[in-house]
Amino acid sequence: MPIAFVVGFRHELASGRACGLHAHAVWEMVYHPRGSGVTHAGGHELAFQAGDVVLYPPRVAHDQVMSSPGEDWCVQVRGFTPPPELNGCCWAAHLAEDPAAVAELAWLTTGSATADVALASTRVHAVLHAALARRRGAGPAIATVPASMLARRAARLAADRGHEIDGVAALARMLGSSSDWLRHACARAGVESPQRMLTRARLARAQALLAHTGLTIAEIARQSGYRDDRYLVAVFRRELGCTPGQLRGGRSRALRGKAR
Repeated sequence: MPIAFVVGFRHELASGRACGLHAHAVWEMVYHPRGSGVTHAGGHELAFQAGDVVLYPPRVAHDQVMSSPGEDWCVQVRGFTPPPELNGCCWAAHLAEDPAAVAELAWLTTGSATADVALASTRVHAVLHAALARRRGAGPAIATVPASMLARRAARLAADRGHEIDGVAALARMLGSSSDWLRHACARAGVESPQRMLTRARLARAQALLAHTGLTIAEIARQSGYRDDRYLVAVFRRELGCTPGQLRGGRSRALRGKAR
């Protein structure tokens, strides 16, 4: 069955529970030009932010809980067959950086689309292609990953490569997630925040480099994931109560004392 446009419409969304659990007989795309929140679908949670489109499979009950007020543009589609790993899964993509796809969604959620279903179906196909191309990550759909598993993956990745990862947003992208959902998953799993994971990994690397190399503080900062030595010094003062130079000097004195 070819992809076919069914209907498009828009809602203004207040903070809080914007809509209760419901399901549709066809796929539904929900684009959020404004606002952020969480949707519950198929027993899992998926965070979204402004610029995200969330896709719900047929007959999967879902809701929306808004953390900030916004709007959604809803498009229902018949005949869409996703890649096998997405079949039956709720998934999301960030479309804000694809103005052509956003323009198509804007048109599809006006009365013009219902007046020309054939053209609307062609435009729906283009939006679905854009969403698949921009789906978060290359792994399983986000909604199929329990919070505890995502948190464990984040902890391992931060420990192994924290010095290479440029912030929580980059860590989330590497996991096929969003910053909001990753923070929520870590909180729900009862572990430290993603930012704390990265900070701890970077500090551990900086301390190892201080102890075992003669690199300058500036070079250690760079190799530990900090933008400059001043920022590294500030983090050391906050987290360890000393500067990198003081830590290195203290260790040097301790080693000289043992040698006597």
